[in-house]
Amino acid sequence: MAEGSDGPDRPKVLVWTLQRTGGTRLASSLAKLMPDARFEHEPFAHMRAFHGVTQAWRTGRADPSGGQAVALDALVSQALAEMPGLKHCVDTAPVAITRALLRGSVAAGYRHLVLQRRRSVDRLLSLHFAKATKAWGRASAARDDLPEPPPLPVEALLAHEEGCLARLRQVRTGLRKAGAAPLLVAYEDLYEGPAEARTAQLAAVVRHLGLMPAKDEDLQAWTRAVLATRDQGTRGRYAAIPGREELAAAAGRLAPLG
Repeated sequence: MAEGSDGPDRPKVLVWTLQRTGGTRLASSLAKLMPDARFEHEPFAHMRAFHGVTQAWRTGRADPSGGQAVALDALVSQALAEMPGLKHCVDTAPVAITRALLRGSVAAGYRHLVLQRRRSVDRLLSLHFAKATKAWGRASAARDDLPEPPPLPVEALLAHEEGCLARLRQVRTGLRKAGAAPLLVAYEDLYEGPAEARTAQLAAVVRHLGLMPAKDEDLQAWTRAVLATRDQGTRGRYAAIPGREELAAAAGRLAPLG
């Protein structure tokens, strides 16, 4: 089934990504273009809107083995009916949930965006720092008492990244096989480099997702706001983490999705 929406006033959007890839930042910006300004962030994760679906799967009440896939699909489809927009991190969700979400979202006519970070080392450094310091956003990152992160577990991080990239590739391939046309976008193209190039990439994203404002000045205002957003401001501390150069050299050999 090809991508689409219930109508021009009700676009449905799904951002597939990994932790520390700018997904929250992008989804929060896209929400401002949604009719009801609503965008769910990882709704199947712990203590989020539809964690009950994940719990049902974990406890066997919607186990996809033994012919129970239909039960899980029904729960996910019911959740999708309440979410015009969502961001899903494939590295933190059970594979069964991701697969059911793929099937359900394509059937429901969502438009899809796959968000990657080409420089794996940047994502891994950010992830390691966030986990070690609990600095997951600007507010927590601004604390004066952030601890120094431990040395980088290089091999473990590389294995983690390889698995994450494999999951993201599987989603992209699965969407294409299901008849969808996901747009692949990189963090670097949205939040780094010349403003002109970033503006063009943001316009392509908005157009693909069916969120183009009726007035050109509204798109320009939205784009200026996105260009003005900043990251959490902790990159300057990554250079001091032991093992950074080793991780950078090894992660440089990992191939991005495209």
